[in-house]
Amino acid sequence: MPTLIPEYLQIDFNTLVSRLKEQIKDSDIFRDTDYEGANVTLIAELMAYIGELQTFYTNKVAKNMYMETADIYENVHRLATLIGYDPKGHRGARGTCSITVSAGVSVGDILNIDTWKQIESTQSDPDTGESIQYATTESYTLTATEVPYKFDIFVRQGSVLNFSYTGDDIVSNELLLPLGDYGYDDSLIDEHNTIEVRVDGDLWTRVSDFFDLISGLQETRTVYKFEYDKYQRYKIVFSSLRQVPQDYQTIEITCLQSLGENSGVGPYTITRPEDEFIYNTNTSLYLANSTITCTNSAATVGAANPEPIDTIKENAQGQLHAQFRNVTAIDYITNLS
Repeated sequence: MPTLIPEYLQIDFNTLVSRLKEQIKDSDIFRDTDYEGANVTLIAELMAYIGELQTFYTNKVAKNMYMETADIYENVHRLATLIGYDPKGHRGARGTCSITVSAGVSVGDILNIDTWKQIESTQSDPDTGESIQYATTESYTLTATEVPYKFDIFVRQGSVLNFSYTGDDIVSNELLLPLGDYGYDDSLIDEHNTIEVRVDGDLWTRVSDFFDLISGLQETRTVYKFEYDKYQRYKIVFSSLRQVPQDYQTIEITCLQSLGENSGVGPYTITRPEDEFIYNTNTSLYLANSTITCTNSAATVGAANPEPIDTIKENAQGQLHAQFRNVTAIDYITNLS
């Protein structure tokens, strides 16, 4: 039984030229033509080239219509989002730092560390030679119970960046960030967010989608999505299903510039907090850095570049198979709310 799908060697350039020559030999018009030296050879080769090119593009389009066979990032990304999976972008390494305050504080003092405070590592980025930066992704309010006072904080790799827009900058409910590598959360239920969006000073909530029954945030309208799109750009997405900032409103975005797979550091290397790192509310003063000791007892983990095609395929199909089942923490939160 003949196959309906031709093998590649049946439609390549050389095979098509040979087949055209055989057909020309049977023609009364070109019966006595020297094909290797005749002008008709050029026409035959041009037709073979067009035939091979058209067949290649046809097969390429057909191949990239299905997740199993797609091999172009844009198409794999698009197919993944159609079944509810958002491919991840750059993920900075994460870890825990131990802080010791030796002076400038008394028992009972309230100490504050704000979000987006930087701590420098002694290790350098192998590509640029610059020190690898880490940052706090949440604020801390602590009461000193002894002196010296010790406590732990969570940090994630990234240099803190701030962008300012207005609602007038939004195009088709999307706000493109400048080209760059930005930190992407491991999970949307991760307490340690890598991005913060405020509209007129009000903090908006990041969600994985805008549909009430799925997102688990039926009462929250001020939400956004942070996406790594099919063109490998980062963008903030709003939806008219919830709420879109008005043209006159100010949008402030704080995020982390990530080194991806180069962001991990070894133990005892995150040691240099920025100036004005810890604030003592009782004295209304920042503690001098000379009174603060900072270090990480373990290497940071989780550094990764954007997901490659094979990983997107695997994760997207895994998410599809898990639909309508309580698999992750967000599934349980959604179904119990």
